[in-house]
Order: sequence, then C-alpha cells, then structure tokens
Amino acid sequence: MIDTKLFPQQWLNNGQVVVFTLQENTRDAVDAFTDAIQQTWADWDEQHPFLAVYDVSLDDSALAPYTREQL
Repeated sequence: MIDTKLFPQQWLNNGQVVVFTLQENTRDAVDAFTDAIQQTWADWDEQHPFLAVYDVSLDDSALAPYTREQL
C-alpha cells in the first residue's frame, strides 16, 4: 500500500487516471512521491495505458535541486 500522507494522490475516470500532487519540497515528500509513482507503475495492469498527471506546481518558489534530480 502506498503511503500518501506527504502528498495527495487522486484517481479519476473510474480509476483509469492517477494524479500525483507534490506539495512539499522536502526529501521525505519527494521520496514518497517518486516511490508512489514507481509502485503505481509496477502494479499497473499492462492491458491498459498508464495515464498519470504529475502536479509539481508548488506554492513556494522553484523546485529544490534534490527534487529536480529525483523527477
């Protein structure tokens, strides 16, 4: 199970599209964000296209260097 305490994750269109929203520039949040993306990809049914939205439009300034490296 994916722990989404550090960022919201939504499912749209009856579970066909996943939306990951990064809301913090902390290492813990970025690591959880990228882990969730990788786990969701690994668990995805290969019979369907992987449709995902990655929202990294943070309220603070630019993405931290660690965040840019991980994404």
